[in-house]
Amino acid sequence: MDAHLQKQSKARNQMVKMLFIVASVTLIAWLPYNIWSIFYAYYDPLDDVPQGNHYADTVLFALQLTNAFTSPIVYFVYDRYFKRDFLELFGCKAYARSRGMTSSQPTQTTTTARITRPVPQNQAATQRQSAQRQQIARRQQQDPWWTATQNADKKY
Repeated sequence: MDAHLQKQSKARNQMVKMLFIVASVTLIAWLPYNIWSIFYAYYDPLDDVPQGNHYADTVLFALQLTNAFTSPIVYFVYDRYFKRDFLELFGCKAYARSRGMTSSQPTQTTTTARITRPVPQNQAATQRQSAQRQQIARRQQQDPWWTATQNADKKY
């Protein structure tokens, strides 16, 4: 039981470490832009505008966009389940299998649905369907267009 508790403790510590890194990356990516926005909101626009405003906006905006691609990298490094699913998603199953990271569940495959005629449950349903087919056949025989097309087919 002691080994089980150590394993849980190690997993919890790794999870806390991963969450701390993700939070830190988010803070580093967003804090400079927010500070700059607050400074610029209180800056008097009638005074001399600093020359580097446009460049600072661009650099700080690009810094906050880095958060979008750094979080998946951190998850890939610190979360084995994310890594396994990521590798399987992009076709690296051989690499995942060699590292013992394959999932215990089989991968889901899509199948195409076949449309079939429902099977009648009882004799009454079979009789109804038969009567409907006979009625359709009589209507087709009584229709002059249907008769003309049938006769035209027989001529050729």
